[in-house]
Amino acid sequence: MHAGSRCLKGFDTVTTVPVRLTRLLPIGLIVLALLLLADGGVSRTAHAGKTECSPPNVLVGQFCVPPPTTTPPAQLIVTKVVVGGPALPSDFAFLVTVGGAAVTGQQSPPVGLDSTTFVLGFNAVVTVEETVTQPNYTVDNSNCVNVIVALGLVTRCTVTNTYVPPPPPPPPPPPVITTFTIAKQASPADGTPFAFSTSAGGANLRDGEQQTFTVAPGAHFAREVLPVGWELASASCNGADPGLLTGAEIAVTITAGEQITCTFHNTEIPPPPPPPAPPPALDLVKLTNGLDVTPGDGDLPELVVGEDVVWTYRVTNTGQVSLFSILVVDDAGTPEDQQDDFVALRDATLAPGESIEVDVKGLVIAGQYVNTATASGEVPTAVTASLPFDLFRLRALLSTDASGYMGLPPPRGAARGAAGDADLAAQHRHRWRGRFPGHVRLARHTGGARRPVRILLVERRAPVAQPLLGAPPLVAMP
Repeated sequence: MHAGSRCLKGFDTVTTVPVRLTRLLPIGLIVLALLLLADGGVSRTAHAGKTECSPPNVLVGQFCVPPPTTTPPAQLIVTKVVVGGPALPSDFAFLVTVGGAAVTGQQSPPVGLDSTTFVLGFNAVVTVEETVTQPNYTVDNSNCVNVIVALGLVTRCTVTNTYVPPPPPPPPPPPVITTFTIAKQASPADGTPFAFSTSAGGANLRDGEQQTFTVAPGAHFAREVLPVGWELASASCNGADPGLLTGAEIAVTITAGEQITCTFHNTEIPPPPPPPAPPPALDLVKLTNGLDVTPGDGDLPELVVGEDVVWTYRVTNTGQVSLFSILVVDDAGTPEDQQDDFVALRDATLAPGESIEVDVKGLVIAGQYVNTATASGEVPTAVTASLPFDLFRLRALLSTDASGYMGLPPPRGAARGAAGDADLAAQHRHRWRGRFPGHVRLARHTGGARRPVRILLVERRAPVAQPLLGAPPLVAMP
Protein backbone atom coordinates (compact mmCIF):
# COMPACT_ATOMS: atom_id res chain seq x y z
CA MET A 1 0.00 0.00 0.00
CA HIS A 2 1.15 3.51 -0.78
CA ALA A 3 2.69 5.51 2.08
CA GLY A 4 0.18 8.24 1.65
CA SER A 5 -2.91 5.92 1.86
CA ARG A 6 -5.14 4.87 4.77
CA CYS A 7 -8.26 2.75 5.46
CA LEU A 8 -11.61 4.31 6.13
CA LYS A 9 -14.05 2.45 8.31
CA GLY A 10 -16.67 0.80 6.22
CA PHE A 11 -14.86 1.33 2.92
CA ASP A 12 -12.35 -0.47 0.80
CA THR A 13 -8.71 0.75 0.83
CA VAL A 14 -8.05 3.54 -1.66
CA THR A 15 -4.76 5.00 -2.97
CA THR A 16 -4.13 8.76 -3.37
CA VAL A 17 -1.49 10.53 -5.50
CA PRO A 18 0.17 13.80 -4.20
CA VAL A 19 -0.55 16.87 -6.40
CA ARG A 20 0.34 20.51 -6.28
CA LEU A 21 -2.79 22.15 -5.07
CA THR A 22 -1.67 25.68 -5.78
CA ARG A 23 -1.19 24.96 -9.47
CA LEU A 24 -4.11 22.74 -10.01
CA LEU A 25 -6.70 24.29 -7.70
CA PRO A 26 -8.79 26.06 -10.34
CA ILE A 27 -8.67 23.07 -12.64
CA GLY A 28 -9.34 20.66 -9.77
CA LEU A 29 -12.42 22.51 -8.73
CA ILE A 30 -13.76 22.33 -12.24
CA VAL A 31 -12.98 18.62 -12.56
CA LEU A 32 -14.48 17.90 -9.16
CA ALA A 33 -17.65 19.65 -10.15
CA LEU A 34 -17.77 17.67 -13.38
CA LEU A 35 -17.14 14.43 -11.52
CA LEU A 36 -19.89 15.21 -9.09
CA LEU A 37 -22.23 15.88 -11.95
CA ALA A 38 -21.09 12.75 -13.76
CA ASP A 39 -21.55 10.57 -10.64
CA GLY A 40 -25.08 11.72 -10.14
CA GLY A 41 -24.38 13.50 -6.96
CA VAL A 42 -21.73 11.11 -5.68
CA SER A 43 -19.31 13.23 -3.80
CA ARG A 44 -15.79 12.68 -2.88
CA THR A 45 -13.41 14.72 -0.81
CA ALA A 46 -9.76 15.22 -1.48
CA HIS A 47 -7.63 16.56 1.22
CA ALA A 48 -4.11 16.12 2.45
CA GLY A 49 -3.29 14.09 -0.65
CA LYS A 50 -6.25 11.68 -0.16
CA THR A 51 -9.65 11.14 -1.86
CA GLU A 52 -12.71 9.77 0.04
CA CYS A 53 -16.27 8.70 -1.17
CA SER A 54 -19.44 9.35 0.73
CA PRO A 55 -20.92 6.11 2.11
CA PRO A 56 -22.15 3.73 0.90
CA ASN A 57 -20.36 4.52 -2.35
CA VAL A 58 -16.90 3.19 -3.02
CA LEU A 59 -14.00 4.65 -5.00
CA VAL A 60 -13.27 2.75 -8.18
CA GLY A 61 -10.25 4.30 -9.93
CA GLN A 62 -10.90 7.99 -9.92
CA PHE A 63 -14.67 7.55 -9.37
CA CYS A 64 -17.05 6.87 -6.44
CA VAL A 65 -19.64 4.28 -7.45
CA PRO A 66 -22.45 2.44 -5.54
CA PRO A 67 -21.47 -0.95 -4.09
CA PRO A 68 -22.44 -4.07 -6.13
CA THR A 69 -25.98 -5.48 -5.45
CA THR A 70 -26.22 -9.00 -3.65
CA THR A 71 -30.00 -10.15 -3.39
CA PRO A 72 -30.54 -13.44 -1.34
CA PRO A 73 -31.92 -16.46 -3.28
CA ALA A 74 -35.51 -17.73 -3.01
CA GLN A 75 -36.18 -20.49 -0.42
CA LEU A 76 -39.03 -23.09 -0.53
CA ILE A 77 -39.47 -25.10 2.70
CA VAL A 78 -41.54 -28.26 2.14
CA THR A 79 -43.00 -29.86 5.29
CA LYS A 80 -43.87 -33.57 5.23
CA VAL A 81 -46.89 -34.75 7.30
CA VAL A 82 -47.32 -38.54 7.73
CA VAL A 83 -50.70 -39.70 9.11
CA GLY A 84 -50.71 -43.23 10.53
CA GLY A 85 -48.79 -46.27 9.48
CA PRO A 86 -45.15 -47.17 10.05
CA ALA A 87 -43.45 -44.69 7.62
CA LEU A 88 -41.40 -41.62 8.66
CA PRO A 89 -41.09 -38.26 6.84
CA SER A 90 -37.55 -39.20 5.79
CA ASP A 91 -38.98 -42.21 3.91
CA PHE A 92 -40.50 -39.90 1.28
CA ALA A 93 -38.76 -37.74 -1.39
CA PHE A 94 -39.88 -34.95 -3.73
CA LEU A 95 -38.57 -32.33 -6.18
CA VAL A 96 -39.61 -28.94 -7.58
CA THR A 97 -40.97 -28.54 -11.10
CA VAL A 98 -41.80 -25.56 -13.28
CA GLY A 99 -44.25 -26.28 -16.06
CA GLY A 100 -43.80 -30.02 -15.48
CA ALA A 101 -39.99 -29.89 -15.80
CA ALA A 102 -37.80 -30.57 -12.79
CA VAL A 103 -35.72 -27.56 -11.72
CA THR A 104 -34.21 -29.16 -8.59
CA GLY A 105 -32.87 -32.46 -7.54
CA GLN A 106 -34.74 -35.00 -5.40
CA GLN A 107 -34.68 -34.29 -1.67
CA SER A 108 -35.98 -35.97 1.50
CA PRO A 109 -36.38 -34.53 4.99
CA PRO A 110 -33.36 -35.41 7.09
CA VAL A 111 -33.85 -38.28 9.53
CA GLY A 112 -35.58 -36.98 12.63
CA LEU A 113 -36.92 -33.88 10.83
CA ASP A 114 -40.18 -33.35 8.98
CA SER A 115 -39.14 -30.77 6.36
CA THR A 116 -36.56 -30.01 3.66
CA THR A 117 -35.57 -26.70 2.00
CA PHE A 118 -35.16 -26.05 -1.73
CA VAL A 119 -32.99 -23.01 -2.73
CA LEU A 120 -33.85 -21.31 -6.03
CA GLY A 121 -31.97 -18.43 -7.72
CA PHE A 122 -34.92 -17.08 -9.64
CA ASN A 123 -38.51 -16.00 -9.35
CA ALA A 124 -41.06 -18.61 -10.53
CA VAL A 125 -44.35 -20.43 -10.01
CA VAL A 126 -43.42 -23.95 -8.93
CA THR A 127 -45.05 -27.28 -7.96
CA VAL A 128 -43.69 -29.85 -5.51
CA GLU A 129 -44.14 -33.44 -6.68
CA GLU A 130 -43.53 -36.55 -4.60
CA THR A 131 -41.15 -38.98 -6.26
CA VAL A 132 -40.64 -41.58 -3.54
CA THR A 133 -43.68 -42.83 -1.62
CA GLN A 134 -44.49 -45.83 0.58
CA PRO A 135 -47.00 -48.69 0.14
CA ASN A 136 -50.56 -48.10 1.35
CA TYR A 137 -50.08 -44.32 1.61
CA THR A 138 -52.05 -41.70 -0.28
CA VAL A 139 -50.43 -38.37 -1.17
CA ASP A 140 -52.00 -34.92 -0.97
CA ASN A 141 -49.75 -32.18 -2.44
CA SER A 142 -52.57 -29.71 -3.16
CA ASN A 143 -50.93 -27.24 -0.78
CA CYS A 144 -47.73 -27.30 -2.91
CA VAL A 145 -49.23 -26.75 -6.38
CA ASN A 146 -48.58 -23.44 -8.22
CA VAL A 147 -46.61 -21.92 -5.35
CA ILE A 148 -45.00 -18.49 -6.02
CA VAL A 149 -41.32 -18.23 -5.01
CA ALA A 150 -39.31 -14.99 -5.18
CA LEU A 151 -35.72 -13.99 -4.57
CA GLY A 152 -35.12 -12.90 -1.04
CA LEU A 153 -38.35 -14.57 0.22
CA VAL A 154 -39.01 -17.78 2.16
CA THR A 155 -42.11 -19.76 1.07
CA ARG A 156 -43.63 -22.81 2.83
CA CYS A 157 -46.00 -25.59 1.73
CA THR A 158 -47.07 -29.01 3.05
CA VAL A 159 -47.30 -32.46 1.48
CA THR A 160 -49.47 -34.95 3.44
CA ASN A 161 -49.35 -38.74 3.24
CA THR A 162 -52.14 -40.80 4.87
CA TYR A 163 -51.88 -44.48 5.66
CA VAL A 164 -54.69 -46.67 4.31
CA PRO A 165 -54.69 -50.16 5.86
CA PRO A 166 -54.71 -52.85 3.21
CA PRO A 167 -57.97 -54.83 2.93
CA PRO A 168 -58.02 -58.09 4.85
CA PRO A 169 -57.29 -61.15 2.82
CA PRO A 170 -60.40 -62.90 1.49
CA PRO A 171 -61.70 -65.66 3.74
CA PRO A 172 -60.93 -69.16 2.74
CA PRO A 173 -63.69 -70.88 0.83
CA PRO A 174 -66.20 -72.60 3.11
CA PRO A 175 -65.80 -76.30 3.52
CA VAL A 176 -68.11 -78.50 1.54
CA ILE A 177 -70.86 -79.55 3.98
CA THR A 178 -73.61 -82.01 3.14
CA THR A 179 -76.62 -81.98 5.49
CA PHE A 180 -79.80 -83.99 5.99
CA THR A 181 -82.55 -82.19 8.00
CA ILE A 182 -85.79 -83.65 9.36
CA ALA A 183 -88.55 -81.06 10.04
CA LYS A 184 -91.85 -81.69 11.81
CA GLN A 185 -95.31 -80.18 11.26
CA ALA A 186 -98.34 -81.39 13.20
CA SER A 187 -102.00 -80.41 13.08
CA PRO A 188 -103.12 -79.65 15.68
CA ALA A 189 -99.90 -78.44 17.32
CA ASP A 190 -100.59 -79.95 20.72
CA GLY A 191 -97.00 -80.82 21.66
CA THR A 192 -97.20 -84.50 20.73
CA PRO A 193 -93.64 -85.89 20.20
CA PHE A 194 -92.83 -87.86 17.04
CA ALA A 195 -89.91 -90.29 16.95
CA PHE A 196 -87.69 -90.64 13.86
CA SER A 197 -84.95 -93.04 12.86
CA THR A 198 -82.69 -91.97 9.98
CA SER A 199 -79.55 -93.17 8.24
CA ALA A 200 -77.70 -90.47 10.21
CA GLY A 201 -79.25 -90.94 13.68
CA GLY A 202 -82.44 -90.63 15.69
CA ALA A 203 -84.61 -87.63 16.53
CA ASN A 204 -87.62 -86.84 18.71
CA LEU A 205 -89.47 -83.82 17.33
CA ARG A 206 -92.59 -81.78 18.06
CA ASP A 207 -94.46 -79.38 15.81
CA GLY A 208 -92.14 -76.64 14.48
CA GLU A 209 -88.92 -78.43 15.49
CA GLN A 210 -86.21 -79.87 13.25
CA GLN A 211 -82.98 -81.87 13.51
CA THR A 212 -80.01 -81.44 11.14
CA PHE A 213 -77.39 -84.14 10.51
CA THR A 214 -74.06 -83.70 8.71
CA VAL A 215 -73.83 -86.65 6.36
CA ALA A 216 -71.67 -88.08 3.62
CA PRO A 217 -72.98 -87.86 0.07
CA GLY A 218 -75.09 -90.81 -0.98
CA ALA A 219 -78.40 -92.54 -0.27
CA HIS A 220 -80.23 -91.73 2.97
CA PHE A 221 -83.58 -92.56 4.56
CA ALA A 222 -85.88 -91.28 7.32
CA ARG A 223 -88.58 -93.29 9.05
CA GLU A 224 -91.28 -91.90 11.37
CA VAL A 225 -92.90 -93.82 14.20
CA LEU A 226 -96.51 -92.66 14.26
CA PRO A 227 -98.12 -92.13 17.67
CA VAL A 228 -101.52 -93.64 18.27
CA GLY A 229 -104.24 -91.45 16.81
CA TRP A 230 -102.01 -89.77 14.20
CA GLU A 231 -101.39 -90.30 10.50
CA LEU A 232 -98.84 -89.01 7.98
CA ALA A 233 -100.62 -86.51 5.73
CA SER A 234 -97.63 -85.66 3.50
CA ALA A 235 -93.84 -85.70 3.23
CA SER A 236 -91.64 -83.47 1.05
CA CYS A 237 -87.89 -82.96 0.60
CA ASN A 238 -86.84 -79.43 -0.44
CA GLY A 239 -90.41 -78.90 -1.60
CA ALA A 240 -90.51 -81.99 -3.82
CA ASP A 241 -92.30 -85.27 -3.24
CA PRO A 242 -89.66 -87.90 -2.46
CA GLY A 243 -92.12 -90.76 -2.66
CA LEU A 244 -92.92 -92.92 0.32
CA LEU A 245 -91.31 -96.32 0.58
CA THR A 246 -93.54 -98.02 3.12
CA GLY A 247 -95.80 -96.39 5.65
CA ALA A 248 -93.98 -93.28 6.93
CA GLU A 249 -90.50 -93.86 5.42
CA ILE A 250 -88.77 -91.84 2.68
CA ALA A 251 -85.49 -92.30 0.77
CA VAL A 252 -83.34 -89.56 -0.81
CA THR A 253 -79.98 -89.29 -2.56
CA ILE A 254 -77.86 -86.34 -1.41
CA THR A 255 -74.94 -85.02 -3.48
CA ALA A 256 -71.79 -83.40 -2.06
CA GLY A 257 -72.48 -79.93 -0.64
CA GLU A 258 -76.25 -80.33 -0.90
CA GLN A 259 -78.57 -79.42 1.98
CA ILE A 260 -81.73 -81.52 1.99
CA THR A 261 -84.67 -80.80 4.33
CA CYS A 262 -87.45 -83.38 4.51
CA THR A 263 -90.67 -82.22 6.17
CA PHE A 264 -93.17 -84.65 7.68
CA HIS A 265 -96.71 -83.27 8.13
CA ASN A 266 -98.91 -85.26 10.47
CA THR A 267 -102.59 -84.82 11.23
CA GLU A 268 -104.53 -86.17 14.13
CA ILE A 269 -107.09 -88.84 13.31
CA PRO A 270 -110.46 -87.46 14.42
CA PRO A 271 -111.86 -89.49 17.31
CA PRO A 272 -115.16 -91.22 16.69
CA PRO A 273 -118.13 -89.07 17.57
CA PRO A 274 -119.37 -89.58 21.09
CA PRO A 275 -122.46 -91.71 21.44
CA PRO A 276 -125.64 -89.70 21.53
CA ALA A 277 -126.75 -88.59 24.92
CA PRO A 278 -129.08 -91.14 26.42
CA PRO A 279 -132.62 -89.86 26.28
CA PRO A 280 -134.12 -88.91 29.59
CA ALA A 281 -136.69 -91.36 30.86
CA LEU A 282 -139.42 -91.21 33.46
CA ASP A 283 -141.48 -94.12 34.80
CA LEU A 284 -144.74 -93.86 36.75
CA VAL A 285 -146.29 -96.75 38.63
CA LYS A 286 -149.70 -96.25 40.23
CA LEU A 287 -150.80 -98.65 42.97
CA THR A 288 -154.21 -99.23 44.48
CA ASN A 289 -153.89 -100.08 48.16
CA GLY A 290 -150.34 -101.20 47.39
CA LEU A 291 -151.33 -103.38 44.43
CA ASP A 292 -150.07 -102.83 40.89
CA VAL A 293 -153.32 -103.24 39.00
CA THR A 294 -153.75 -103.35 35.25
CA PRO A 295 -157.31 -102.37 34.35
CA GLY A 296 -158.97 -104.40 31.64
CA ASP A 297 -157.53 -107.76 32.52
CA GLY A 298 -160.40 -108.55 34.93
CA ASP A 299 -158.17 -108.61 37.97
CA LEU A 300 -159.27 -105.50 39.87
CA PRO A 301 -159.07 -105.62 43.65
CA GLU A 302 -162.42 -105.72 45.42
CA LEU A 303 -162.90 -102.96 47.97
CA VAL A 304 -165.78 -102.17 50.29
CA VAL A 305 -167.85 -99.18 49.35
CA GLY A 306 -167.40 -96.27 51.75
CA GLU A 307 -163.98 -97.29 52.99
CA ASP A 308 -160.76 -95.45 52.24
CA VAL A 309 -158.72 -96.33 49.18
CA VAL A 310 -155.04 -95.32 49.01
CA TRP A 311 -153.54 -94.41 45.64
CA THR A 312 -149.75 -94.67 45.59
CA TYR A 313 -147.82 -92.83 42.86
CA ARG A 314 -144.23 -94.03 42.42
CA VAL A 315 -142.15 -91.87 40.04
CA THR A 316 -138.67 -93.08 38.98
CA ASN A 317 -136.01 -91.30 36.90
CA THR A 318 -134.85 -94.16 34.66
CA GLY A 319 -132.68 -91.95 32.41
CA GLN A 320 -129.12 -90.58 32.67
CA VAL A 321 -129.88 -86.92 33.37
CA SER A 322 -131.59 -85.22 36.26
CA LEU A 323 -135.23 -84.22 35.92
CA PHE A 324 -136.87 -81.33 37.65
CA SER A 325 -140.35 -79.80 38.05
CA ILE A 326 -141.87 -83.28 38.06
CA LEU A 327 -145.67 -83.16 38.05
CA VAL A 328 -148.16 -86.03 38.58
CA VAL A 329 -151.80 -85.38 37.58
CA ASP A 330 -154.68 -87.87 38.07
CA ASP A 331 -157.77 -87.76 35.85
CA ALA A 332 -160.04 -88.84 38.77
CA GLY A 333 -161.60 -91.54 36.62
CA THR A 334 -162.98 -89.11 34.04
CA PRO A 335 -160.39 -88.77 31.25
CA GLU A 336 -162.87 -86.85 29.13
CA ASP A 337 -163.31 -84.18 31.81
CA GLN A 338 -160.17 -82.34 32.85
CA GLN A 339 -162.04 -80.09 35.22
CA ASP A 340 -161.93 -82.68 38.01
CA ASP A 341 -158.26 -83.67 37.55
CA PHE A 342 -156.17 -83.34 40.69
CA VAL A 343 -152.43 -82.93 41.31
CA ALA A 344 -150.79 -85.77 43.23
CA LEU A 345 -147.20 -84.44 43.05
CA ARG A 346 -145.73 -81.06 42.15
CA ASP A 347 -142.23 -79.57 41.63
CA ALA A 348 -140.19 -82.65 42.50
CA THR A 349 -136.61 -83.20 41.31
CA LEU A 350 -135.07 -86.61 40.68
CA ALA A 351 -131.48 -87.54 39.92
CA PRO A 352 -130.79 -90.48 37.59
CA GLY A 353 -132.04 -93.70 39.21
CA GLU A 354 -133.88 -91.87 41.97
CA SER A 355 -137.57 -92.52 42.89
CA ILE A 356 -140.26 -90.83 44.94
CA GLU A 357 -143.64 -92.13 46.20
CA VAL A 358 -146.75 -90.18 47.12
CA ASP A 359 -149.96 -91.54 48.73
CA VAL A 360 -153.39 -89.97 48.18
CA LYS A 361 -156.58 -91.18 49.93
CA GLY A 362 -160.04 -91.46 48.46
CA LEU A 363 -163.42 -93.15 49.23
CA VAL A 364 -164.45 -96.40 47.58
CA ILE A 365 -167.59 -96.11 45.46
CA ALA A 366 -169.70 -98.90 44.07
CA GLY A 367 -168.81 -100.54 40.79
CA GLN A 368 -165.70 -100.60 38.68
CA TYR A 369 -163.57 -97.51 39.09
CA VAL A 370 -160.45 -96.82 36.96
CA ASN A 371 -158.39 -93.63 37.07
CA THR A 372 -155.20 -92.81 35.16
CA ALA A 373 -152.25 -90.70 36.34
CA THR A 374 -149.74 -88.91 34.13
CA ALA A 375 -146.22 -87.93 35.26
CA SER A 376 -144.21 -85.28 33.41
CA GLY A 377 -140.81 -83.68 33.98
CA GLU A 378 -138.54 -81.01 32.61
CA VAL A 379 -135.15 -81.76 31.02
CA PRO A 380 -132.01 -79.56 31.37
CA THR A 381 -131.49 -77.20 28.45
CA ALA A 382 -128.18 -78.75 27.26
CA VAL A 383 -129.83 -82.14 26.97
CA THR A 384 -132.97 -80.74 25.39
CA ALA A 385 -130.93 -79.16 22.58
CA SER A 386 -129.67 -82.57 21.45
CA LEU A 387 -133.07 -84.26 21.44
CA PRO A 388 -135.95 -84.17 18.94
CA PHE A 389 -137.99 -81.01 19.28
CA ASP A 390 -141.33 -82.76 19.09
CA LEU A 391 -140.47 -85.14 21.92
CA PHE A 392 -138.79 -83.03 24.57
CA ARG A 393 -140.02 -79.58 25.30
CA LEU A 394 -140.45 -77.53 28.42
CA ARG A 395 -142.63 -80.30 29.79
CA ALA A 396 -142.67 -83.08 27.26
CA LEU A 397 -141.42 -86.10 29.17
CA LEU A 398 -144.51 -88.16 30.04
CA SER A 399 -145.38 -91.47 31.64
CA THR A 400 -148.88 -92.74 32.40
CA ASP A 401 -150.27 -95.58 34.44
CA ALA A 402 -153.86 -96.58 35.24
CA SER A 403 -155.21 -98.39 38.24
CA GLY A 404 -158.59 -99.09 39.76
CA TYR A 405 -160.78 -101.30 41.88
CA MET A 406 -164.17 -102.95 42.02
CA GLY A 407 -166.35 -101.38 44.69
CA LEU A 408 -168.55 -103.90 46.52
CA PRO A 409 -171.26 -103.03 49.01
CA PRO A 410 -170.64 -103.81 52.66
CA PRO A 411 -172.27 -106.85 54.23
CA ARG A 412 -175.05 -104.65 55.52
CA GLY A 413 -175.55 -103.14 52.15
CA ALA A 414 -179.07 -104.63 51.90
CA ALA A 415 -180.23 -102.43 54.77
CA ARG A 416 -178.89 -99.29 53.12
CA GLY A 417 -180.20 -100.14 49.70
CA ALA A 418 -179.91 -97.92 46.70
CA ALA A 419 -180.21 -94.80 48.78
CA GLY A 420 -177.08 -95.74 50.71
CA ASP A 421 -175.09 -96.32 47.53
CA ALA A 422 -176.21 -93.00 46.10
CA ASP A 423 -175.18 -91.28 49.30
CA LEU A 424 -171.69 -92.81 49.15
CA ALA A 425 -171.35 -91.77 45.54
CA ALA A 426 -172.33 -88.23 46.46
CA GLN A 427 -169.78 -88.20 49.27
CA HIS A 428 -167.12 -89.45 46.82
CA ARG A 429 -167.87 -86.70 44.35
CA HIS A 430 -167.91 -84.15 47.12
CA ARG A 431 -164.62 -85.46 48.48
CA TRP A 432 -162.83 -85.12 45.12
CA ARG A 433 -164.58 -82.14 43.65
CA GLY A 434 -164.91 -79.98 46.73
CA ARG A 435 -162.41 -77.16 47.31
CA PHE A 436 -160.81 -77.41 50.70
CA PRO A 437 -157.13 -77.22 51.65
CA GLY A 438 -154.96 -80.26 51.23
CA HIS A 439 -152.42 -81.39 53.77
CA VAL A 440 -148.67 -82.05 53.93
CA ARG A 441 -147.48 -85.62 53.85
CA LEU A 442 -143.93 -87.06 53.76
CA ALA A 443 -143.25 -88.86 50.53
CA ARG A 444 -141.21 -92.03 50.58
CA HIS A 445 -137.89 -91.73 48.73
CA THR A 446 -135.85 -94.67 47.44
CA GLY A 447 -132.59 -92.92 48.28
CA GLY A 448 -133.42 -93.19 51.96
CA ALA A 449 -134.17 -89.50 52.35
CA ARG A 450 -137.65 -88.24 53.14
CA ARG A 451 -138.61 -85.05 51.43
CA PRO A 452 -141.83 -83.09 52.12
CA VAL A 453 -144.32 -83.01 49.27
CA ARG A 454 -147.50 -80.95 49.34
CA ILE A 455 -150.46 -83.14 48.38
CA LEU A 456 -153.53 -81.20 47.29
CA LEU A 457 -156.19 -83.86 47.49
CA VAL A 458 -158.96 -81.80 45.99
CA GLU A 459 -157.05 -79.33 43.80
CA ARG A 460 -158.87 -78.79 40.56
CA ARG A 461 -156.73 -79.32 37.50
CA ALA A 462 -157.28 -77.18 34.44
CA PRO A 463 -156.62 -78.67 31.01
CA VAL A 464 -152.89 -79.12 30.40
CA ALA A 465 -151.58 -76.14 28.40
CA GLN A 466 -148.95 -76.58 25.71
CA PRO A 467 -145.65 -74.85 26.56
CA LEU A 468 -145.16 -73.33 23.11
CA LEU A 469 -147.73 -71.78 20.82
CA GLY A 470 -148.61 -74.18 18.04
CA ALA A 471 -146.65 -77.10 19.56
CA PRO A 472 -147.94 -80.62 18.93
CA PRO A 473 -149.76 -82.45 21.72
CA LEU A 474 -147.72 -83.95 24.49
CA VAL A 475 -146.43 -87.39 23.65
CA ALA A 476 -146.33 -90.12 26.22
CA MET A 477 -143.13 -92.10 26.60
CA PRO A 478 -143.53 -95.79 25.73
